[in-house]
Amino acid sequence: MAKGTTTTTQIDPGISALYSKTLLVRALPYLVHAMFGQKKPLPSKNSKSVKFRRYTALPKATVPLTEGITPSSDQLSKTDLTATVKVYGQYVTITDEIDMFVEDNTLTETASLLGESMGLTLDTIYRDILNVGTSAFYAGAVGGKVNVITSVTTTDLDKVLRALRNNKAKYYNKMIKSSTGVGTSPIRATYYAIVHPNMIYDIEKLTGFVSVADYSKPETAHENEIGAYKNLRFIETTEAKYTAGATGVTSAVGSSGLEATSTYVNVYNMLIFGMDAYGVVDLSGHASRNIVRGFGSGDDPLEQRATSGWKAVTTCKILNDNFMYRLEAGVSA
Repeated sequence: MAKGTTTTTQIDPGISALYSKTLLVRALPYLVHAMFGQKKPLPSKNSKSVKFRRYTALPKATVPLTEGITPSSDQLSKTDLTATVKVYGQYVTITDEIDMFVEDNTLTETASLLGESMGLTLDTIYRDILNVGTSAFYAGAVGGKVNVITSVTTTDLDKVLRALRNNKAKYYNKMIKSSTGVGTSPIRATYYAIVHPNMIYDIEKLTGFVSVADYSKPETAHENEIGAYKNLRFIETTEAKYTAGATGVTSAVGSSGLEATSTYVNVYNMLIFGMDAYGVVDLSGHASRNIVRGFGSGDDPLEQRATSGWKAVTTCKILNDNFMYRLEAGVSA
């Protein structure tokens, strides 16, 4: 009796799926936390620490001189800040059989993965250091993170800008004048803000927000810059710091309409800063490097193992808390 058509149910292929040697592209974040810091190389064979020094401004001399009398001398004073580098690293071991039998160029792909991991690692280290500064504002002028139940407003931003100006924080660049293009806007001298993509929805709705597309010279914008508000330009990265409500450190969401986790508001940190707010220190010649050991290196008499890794010697330091503020806010759900 006929049993019907023979299909792959009865006879499956020896190779169940065609393998594409074109590897999938990985989704990677934009790394920005080292971008705006004051760079300070540390010479090798010197010390693990570098000292930043700031002199205190002299007082105003408003009292007129008395004829024939030399006034008292003013005394200089300074503030020293020490940053100590640390060593970070990571490696992967590949066996000879992977090299012999796997279709991929595994060592090349490993080097790419390690480079990405190094970038993410160092960006996270810098980010976490910068987010523990003592200068903070909280959306809606509440008393702290646990009380945040609003998204960012122009009032919040104006207060941070006022504080930076009063603290004499320097702008990063001069004003960009308006061009002859229709609808373009001049961009003021700039402080920068590092923001999470989830904050952009609320930022773009602020009165006075100017999109990068409307800059008089949009080519001057950074790669992930989204726009500006007054003297503030926003740089987007998924690596910006935030605290999920599941930690239980934020206020109950209620009917606020904010993004929340387990009924607690998620609080996002917006870092806002001027020039010389922080510094990034790398050890000269050892800031970051890829280290590859081929098959047969070291204790490998049968050429069974190869390694690829990275090592970096670096740190980050807040140089002036008066030049950097952390604005913590919720985001619309």
